[in-house]
Amino acid sequence: MAFSLRPYQKKALTVISNDLKTQKNVLLHGIVGCGKTLMFCRLIERYYNISNKQFLLLMHKQELIQQTYKTFIEQTNIPASNISICCAALNRKEINKRVTIGSIQTFINHVDFYYGCDLLIIDEAHLIQIGTGSQYDQVIDMLRAKTPNMRIFGCTSTPHRLNSGYIYGDRCKPGTINLFSKINHKITYAELRDSKPNYLMPLIGQVAFENQLITDLEGVDKNGDYALEQLGMVMTKPIHIGTAVQAIKEYTEEYKHICVFACTIDHAERLKDAINEVFPDQATTVHSKLTAIERAANMAAWKNGRKRIITSVNILVEGFDFPPLDCLIMVRPTESTGLFLQAIGRVLRTSEGKKKALLVDLTTNTKKFGTDLDNMKVIIPKTASEQGKKKNEKYCPECDEKVHIIVRICPKCGFEWTVEENEKIIAKQMPELKKILFQKKEPEKLFPDIPPTWHDVYDIKASIHISKQNKNKLGKISLFYDAGAQDIYSGYGDPFVNVWLCMPDFYEGYAVEKAKSTWAQFTDAPFPENIDEFMVASDCGDIAKPTKILLDHNEKWPKIKEINFDHFDDSDIPF
Repeated sequence: MAFSLRPYQKKALTVISNDLKTQKNVLLHGIVGCGKTLMFCRLIERYYNISNKQFLLLMHKQELIQQTYKTFIEQTNIPASNISICCAALNRKEINKRVTIGSIQTFINHVDFYYGCDLLIIDEAHLIQIGTGSQYDQVIDMLRAKTPNMRIFGCTSTPHRLNSGYIYGDRCKPGTINLFSKINHKITYAELRDSKPNYLMPLIGQVAFENQLITDLEGVDKNGDYALEQLGMVMTKPIHIGTAVQAIKEYTEEYKHICVFACTIDHAERLKDAINEVFPDQATTVHSKLTAIERAANMAAWKNGRKRIITSVNILVEGFDFPPLDCLIMVRPTESTGLFLQAIGRVLRTSEGKKKALLVDLTTNTKKFGTDLDNMKVIIPKTASEQGKKKNEKYCPECDEKVHIIVRICPKCGFEWTVEENEKIIAKQMPELKKILFQKKEPEKLFPDIPPTWHDVYDIKASIHISKQNKNKLGKISLFYDAGAQDIYSGYGDPFVNVWLCMPDFYEGYAVEKAKSTWAQFTDAPFPENIDEFMVASDCGDIAKPTKILLDHNEKWPKIKEINFDHFDDSDIPF
């Protein structure tokens, strides 16, 4: 039986449907677990039933294709006879139905024979790279040549790439070309966590902020993310393997389904063996070197509870969905915001009987990216992709062979560097962990519990502000006020508070709509179409000075709660 769409899903599809009418490329940013697959399947169903349009869905993993096909069959009225699958890994290469689901790797070899589509949906849209000759780049160009008016709907939980920054607008590495101009709609973690009922779990964490790993990672090369082979050598040190086992022992007793996210296959295997030494027969593993039967058997043992702990490399990141997963042990350091967020997303889903969701982060990831899942730090590169690559070399004392600093055994003569004694100590190796909540940090309250107060405004000044982040210009109206008894900002000059207005020449959407309503408070003059018109209106005296403002002083800087202009009509004057 088909599920009814949740309110936030209905809202998202309304926005996307409206934007597709006028925009060729639209982007949905939805937190992991919001149900993107169901949403784009239902969107296609809506168009399928009222038109003869053609639809193509592209993704990069066979598991995602299987999941999407299953959703079409179970959650829409589109018959299976009208759905093609084009994926070599699934032994199917069909492209002749109204709805085609394909892997980008297979479809690119058949795009010449495909008659074209009216709507192209790309899951995990952060993988699209335009102007690089990539597979998506080639396919999009060829499809647009067949159907110039083709619409593209991109979906992603992580709208950024490690080596180039955000995948929309100009918040990216210089020279990068983005397919999407903006995020058309965003579904946040906070929205789904705080809804009634909860659609995602509140996430608690035990997080290491200072430990031996920080020093060890300084010796690992980076070309975007850490070099995996070197990273694996660091993370398989006895001190770090032991730390993971100790964390499981100390923090996970009440959790039923635990996943340990490893760096490499060797790392995952060593973790499994070390865990089983302390917790006999409780751990299994899943990775690409196992046969399909072994992977399925190990996964089944973990899912049905015969094994409480599973170690994994990348298989449990994108597209994996097992809602009962209630504890993630993070032992893979990364420079990728997207990889970290995708991993966390696996533990956020709700499930019957699931009471908690725990992240034990033994890496530097949380310190690096933050705890607000809706606004995690994304680094936008400014130089070549080779930036930050270090030379970390040492020489073998026996044969003088030059090797990477992390290597333990010389590949030329077999000399073995000794393991530091502190790496063998298990009892005192556990780093100090802090218990945290993954949520947006509340503003710092320097002066708590002060009620909002009214202040007289004695001057007003309009100017142009240039954003340090993206160099966009916006209007600024500074209101200078009499602080009186609430002069808690003495030492900062004359007290003032700013009102910001985003003009259409640099901004769009909600920011401009908000600016329009703010502008209407200050003047009856037409809303400026650009920043220059804003300054002309200011110079002509069109902006009125308020008489009073109500300010909240509980944050670092005062915040306007209400503006009073005390405008009078002549008919109200009694003389």
